[in-house]
Amino acid sequence: INSKAEVKAFCGVHDGTTVTSGNAEKVVKWGFSVKDKILFLPDQNLGKNTAAALGVDEKYMALYDQHTEKLTYVCKPEEVKMILWNGYCHVHHNITEEKVREARNENPDARIIVHPECKHEIVKMCDGSGSTTYLIKAVENSDKNTKWVIGTEYNLVQRLKEKFTDRNRSRTVFRLRNGIFVLMVCRIPDKVLVLKTVTRNLSLSIILLWERNWKMYGWKIPDVEI
Repeated sequence: INSKAEVKAFCGVHDGTTVTSGNAEKVVKWGFSVKDKILFLPDQNLGKNTAAALGVDEKYMALYDQHTEKLTYVCKPEEVKMILWNGYCHVHHNITEEKVREARNENPDARIIVHPECKHEIVKMCDGSGSTTYLIKAVENSDKNTKWVIGTEYNLVQRLKEKFTDRNRSRTVFRLRNGIFVLMVCRIPDKVLVLKTVTRNLSLSIILLWERNWKMYGWKIPDVEI
């Protein structure tokens, strides 16, 4: 769904359809019911995680690089089942195994769940993965006083944190940090909001844009360590 109208039209003309993290499994099942191979774009991670969840072995997946027009695979060409476009969401793709291990060590009693646009290796390390709705429902339907580390975009985690901070619905929600920047916000019932930001490998222009956006919305700008 996160693609241009022209791409969606191309898929429609060629008997394809659009996909989101919420319907990916249903769509891939349907795809394999009518074709032997699927070209999945633009997010390689969502495609790989969905196919793997449906039992497709990684060795039958190929990666297409749109810049070099090269298709990389390890099986025989005719055995390829899933052709993955070399694209991704940078927020999810840059969550690293190191950060998952750190989150696990820092919060051993927390469940770690991530969006399926994270790398397949990340998904396998965590306690669950699923669409935005899945992430929301997992916290919403959980027991009181549980802890959650969530690997997805900042605003969703922030909304969950704000929703579950009162005494009757108390959960503790952390954002799984990624390799580009850290936005770790933890609101714990009856305690203050803790915001720690560490920025790595960002150009000055990006930092300034980021700072401008914080000012635009009237938020307090935290200290930045570079």
